[in-house]
Amino acid sequence: MATKTKLTLRKGYQKKDGTCAIYLNIFIGRKVHSMNLKESIDPRFWIEEKDLDKVKREHPRDKALNMKLNKAKRTMDDIVDRLELQGVTITYDLLKKAYHGGSTDCFYSFAEEEINRRFRMKEIAYDTHRCQLNRLNRIREFSPQLAFNQITKDFLNKLLEWLMFQEGNNRNTANMKLKLIKTYIRIARERDLTDNDPFKSIRFQHEPTEKEILEPDEVQKLNAFLDSGELPSRLHNVLHYFLIACYTGFRFSDYAKFNLYKGEDTFRIMMSKTKSHVAVPIVPRAKELLLGQYHILSNTKTNQYLKEVMKIAGIDKQITTHSARHTFAINLLRRGGCTLKDLQTLLGHKDYKSTLIYAKYVPESQLEKVMSGFDY
Repeated sequence: MATKTKLTLRKGYQKKDGTCAIYLNIFIGRKVHSMNLKESIDPRFWIEEKDLDKVKREHPRDKALNMKLNKAKRTMDDIVDRLELQGVTITYDLLKKAYHGGSTDCFYSFAEEEINRRFRMKEIAYDTHRCQLNRLNRIREFSPQLAFNQITKDFLNKLLEWLMFQEGNNRNTANMKLKLIKTYIRIARERDLTDNDPFKSIRFQHEPTEKEILEPDEVQKLNAFLDSGELPSRLHNVLHYFLIACYTGFRFSDYAKFNLYKGEDTFRIMMSKTKSHVAVPIVPRAKELLLGQYHILSNTKTNQYLKEVMKIAGIDKQITTHSARHTFAINLLRRGGCTLKDLQTLLGHKDYKSTLIYAKYVPESQLEKVMSGFDY
């Protein structure tokens, strides 16, 4: 996105003494931002040409004014050149801050701009974008100001301690916030914005957790609730598309693609998170649900309503939209016949390691079948 600057006299707004303010216009893509240079002159003393905007010689302060104006333009042009070389996404707020002596070394400014850029370029999904901004704001609560060189191993340890013992995060949740910092430190290093690498000697400790899933009889119970029509419309709607996910294993970021289904035996989509193409065979109940009437709400609102649904259904579990994906994967493995490689394909995992978290759910009977008759 090209960024250019131009001096201009705002002739449409004359002061009582007949003078007009001089501005530095900054063109970022198709948007124009105007920065007041705190100088005003009579429009008769202004030269406005394609590549030459300045105060005429006839003005009593022409030399001093032109020197000030040219310096302002050169300073801003230098800032733009530096940021473009660094690969930073340029915004007016960032330019204005740098112009007035602020540092462009702020981790939060860089991370926020980069999160927004990745979302605009469709590198991350809507929910990932919102989740990353929320995590960044939580880190900001711990340290309102944060330069790249302040992110040390000691800082990260103190942040982890604050997240776990004051904010009540478990280790895995706290790690997600530290990994956010790691991601944007890496991107900043790739652009030569910093040579700081505080994660070089840090290994994240993971706490093993059991996936909260629905058992087959609980899924059938929810199917019966849906078919009965007894639930309030808002809960009925959410349960409808949640059950689709239980039969397909889709992430919430792909729920919006449900409306692309036209009745095929195999539903093919490109997953928003990994950009992987997946083809999921559609069983009769899933086809019935996919072709029904429903509208997708936000992830937060969906989880809020799912909590109500589970309470009404008498299911005492912390079920979220992602529980549907785990429910699909684990119950599919438990039935036998599905290998981890098959599951990787169905879930659209790029990395086999992501699928290995389900390895413990492969039934012993399947392993016994594999080993039957084995000899040398």
